[in-house]
Amino acid sequence: MLKSLFIKNYAIIRELDMNFQSGFTTMTGETGAGKSIMLGALGLVLGQRADSSVLQDKEGKCVVEAIFENIDKQVIRFLNANEIDEAGELIIRREISDNGKSRAFINDSPANLLLLKDLGQLLIDVHSQHENLDLGNHQYQINAIDAYGGTQAKSEAFRIAYLLYKEKQKAYREELENRDKSLQELDFITFQYEELEKAKLIPNELGELEEEIERLQHTEDIKSAMYNVWHLLNGGEQNATGMIRSALAELKKTAAFHKSAAEFIERLESSQIELKDIATEAETLSELTVNDPKLLEHKEERLNLLNILMQKHHLKSSEELILLRDKLSNQIYDLESLEFKLEEMGKGLTQMQNQLMEEAGKLSELRMQNADAFQSKITNLLIQLGIPNAGFVVANEKMAELTENGIDDIRFHFKANKNTPLQEIGKIASGGELSRLMLSIKSVISGSLGLPTIIFDEIDSGVSGEIAHRIANIMKEMSRDRQVLSITHLPQVAAAGNQHFYVYKEDTNDSTETRIKELNIDERLIEIAKMLSGKETTNAAVENAKELLSNA
Repeated sequence: MLKSLFIKNYAIIRELDMNFQSGFTTMTGETGAGKSIMLGALGLVLGQRADSSVLQDKEGKCVVEAIFENIDKQVIRFLNANEIDEAGELIIRREISDNGKSRAFINDSPANLLLLKDLGQLLIDVHSQHENLDLGNHQYQINAIDAYGGTQAKSEAFRIAYLLYKEKQKAYREELENRDKSLQELDFITFQYEELEKAKLIPNELGELEEEIERLQHTEDIKSAMYNVWHLLNGGEQNATGMIRSALAELKKTAAFHKSAAEFIERLESSQIELKDIATEAETLSELTVNDPKLLEHKEERLNLLNILMQKHHLKSSEELILLRDKLSNQIYDLESLEFKLEEMGKGLTQMQNQLMEEAGKLSELRMQNADAFQSKITNLLIQLGIPNAGFVVANEKMAELTENGIDDIRFHFKANKNTPLQEIGKIASGGELSRLMLSIKSVISGSLGLPTIIFDEIDSGVSGEIAHRIANIMKEMSRDRQVLSITHLPQVAAAGNQHFYVYKEDTNDSTETRIKELNIDERLIEIAKMLSGKETTNAAVENAKELLSNA
């Protein structure tokens, strides 16, 4: 529950510090005194956005700090999940500087607005008059039924599964579109691949072809040169090997007398062997080198083909052509396997849809099991709140198509008079009827919501007399197992609280400020008497106020 609220430098609030009790707390004051401003400040620690315009003193910063005690298990789980220290109390602080920058802290750990908002939804339900309009909202009605019947967890699990189904459905449709586009490209890609595949590409072929063509173009030169090499080394009368033989004979004559001569003999003999080998190989190469115009033509055609392919695809080597061929092959495989992939995706979607339809049916049954009891309780409360001929029905037109809520199209139908038919709430209910209907729903589902604190901001507007007493009794009953705060203009409601704050404005030398005071029993008596009679407190109003407080 909310233990205390500290507000500094917010709108016309210079500084306020409030301590709250458990049970039922009421807050009264003149219109415009600043009661709703305090709710705005509380909204800052619950994750609402703000800017520097909320600062009363532009030189200082705005600070709002709320302390909660007796925090429940779901809040503790939230803190643990977000690695926030859990200390006996929960302290949420929000600071806004004059440049509009905002900082937030949960138990002194920095937090962003989304985190504050998620945490705030576990702590407080703030209901203001404009929320009555939510009654006509289809989603609000579904949520109310889920809250009453305890099907929130199943409903949320279904919503998550449904959104996953929609994501997969979207992906399937995108694949279908891609398939249609890709099939148009398949013929062209296949043609390109087959052209490259037919070329039977070989790594490093381009360089080898160029060398081979160069050789074939100079066969006569090669043959002549190789013959000349053989002839000079070992073929003619004056050949190199013969001269080396003569040199060896001369050296052998002096080898016995000079050490260097012996070394020369060994070196020349090695050279002689090497030259004979070269001569033999040159002779063989000369004999094997044959002019082959057809082979040259074939090689030139092959080189031309590779050049055409490279130019066509803006590539520079046969290796790049091979890479392109393999890439096209993979593309063809992917396109040809797309049909299988789409078939599998379609089967998966059908399976998911069938499972969702089954789960939606179960969820619908659970919801409608509790609908009769829900509408009966609401109707009884409406009768207590001065609508004796009230009718309230939970209508459900089951849909053929799934939504994130399942197959239920739940609509709250209402009538206030005997001679009027039941119709959807938004079409017929007046402001006062909406307030009483919303209070009835809040009363019925508050236990299921599990929120430790509920705040009503003038939900009781538009009613008086005996109905005001009954509204006070309903709020009092709600406060037995949770903290209820009510901002009210009704003396009956104000008297029912076990704690009473009075909000007022006070003029200083240079400004007007909102102040708040917790009233003691005597001060409460005077305040409630004023609410009954106006500015001039009459004896009758005082006696009436005493009676209200005594009955409360």
